[in-house]
Amino acid sequence: MKAEIPAELRILRIKEVQLRVGFGRSTIYELVNPRSRRFDPEFPTPIRLGQASVGWLESEVNRWIQLRVEARDIAVGHSVGH
Repeated sequence: MKAEIPAELRILRIKEVQLRVGFGRSTIYELVNPRSRRFDPEFPTPIRLGQASVGWLESEVNRWIQLRVEARDIAVGHSVGH
């Protein structure tokens, strides 16, 4: 029986991150590049897995998505007068 890896330790590769956040590869790399105009300091920093490969912690990607949902809910709540 294979042990389940907890989400906080599960690593997502770029294609999985693309599916989760709905952005293309280049946009994701721009989000993590401090020199890019699209840089988002809240977007998870990738983890180096080898010389030419990186991954993202699933828990950090999920948290970033949750922050986007919370920001949307706050904006919608304020615009509707709540």
